[in-house]
Amino acid sequence: MPLLPRRQPVGVPTMVRDLLPSAGEPAPQTLQRGIDLQRRKRFREAEFCYQTVLRRQPKNAMALNLMGTLAIEAQQNETAIDYMKRAVKLEPGNAIFRNNLGNAYNLVGNVDLARKHLRKA
Repeated sequence: MPLLPRRQPVGVPTMVRDLLPSAGEPAPQTLQRGIDLQRRKRFREAEFCYQTVLRRQPKNAMALNLMGTLAIEAQQNETAIDYMKRAVKLEPGNAIFRNNLGNAYNLVGNVDLARKHLRKA
């Protein structure tokens, strides 16, 4: 289920299509493309990039974490926590993932879990 509502017609315009990953593009390049799009506030296209990686590699912790950051942008904090928990479970020593999860818990008012993850970050 997409995080962001679809505002465009189902067909993707050519210039947007050029921003999206090709079928054989390696995951790191697809993630970087998504990060670049997210920085430019192109959230739907960024989500498409991250989901492309997750379809190929469901346990890609970076893609899960990035989906969590997108969920926060969409004010879907519980969804963000779900994605970020999965990322932390896969890479418990990743300080960035823990920091993001702690901040997400803080957004929903769960101060105890926020502190726990921020201390481990």
